[in-house]
Amino acid sequence: MSQEELIHLFRYDFNSSIIGLYSLFSLLLLAYISFNYRVYVKNIVKANLSFRLLKNQLKDDSNVSIKASIWFNLFFLLVINLGVFFCVKFYLKSGLEDDINVLGISTLLTFGVFVIKYGFKIFLGKVFKTEVITNQYFTFTSIRDKGFSLIFFPIIILFAFNSYLQEFSLVVGKALLLIYLFFRWISGFLVGIKLGNIPYFYSILYICTLEILPIVIAMKAIGQNILA
Repeated sequence: MSQEELIHLFRYDFNSSIIGLYSLFSLLLLAYISFNYRVYVKNIVKANLSFRLLKNQLKDDSNVSIKASIWFNLFFLLVINLGVFFCVKFYLKSGLEDDINVLGISTLLTFGVFVIKYGFKIFLGKVFKTEVITNQYFTFTSIRDKGFSLIFFPIIILFAFNSYLQEFSLVVGKALLLIYLFFRWISGFLVGIKLGNIPYFYSILYICTLEILPIVIAMKAIGQNILA
């Protein structure tokens, strides 16, 4: 096997370098967070392994933690956006060949959905006077989001740049996504019944309406485009 064939075996070339630069920026952001907020990152990892430690994060409202959370949320959105990019490019059969255009669409979808969901939940919290529970819900689910981004990032980078392990990374990525969504929904449910004293029915209805239903609709749309 020649050197050129070996390079092609372990590295996937994009039509443009935009995804390479995007991935490098995401990696540098993670390095910045890990270096400047290493204690916060360690606490996030631990909180994802224990509900007791998860509750302790509600008490951490220092300026350092707030800044770290903002940067970490940005990293999470960048990672999710990269996943949406590949869905638009490969699964939705958009017909777009320019990665910049596809990345623009995925960025609009990712950040648009995030802002809309966040704003709608804030609105519901004010309407039903449950601002405290809403904030706790954001904190709990945000911790799950951050933990997921740490695990999902290397998997999606492997999918992006290693053609030999693309199928393997795709299977692992799907499994991680399902596990992440399950624990995220459980965290939201526990916030309602344990911290907010909300009846089981309303907690389940809230999770199904604002969390599960959008995911089901997105999966159905992707499935239809794959079979088209």
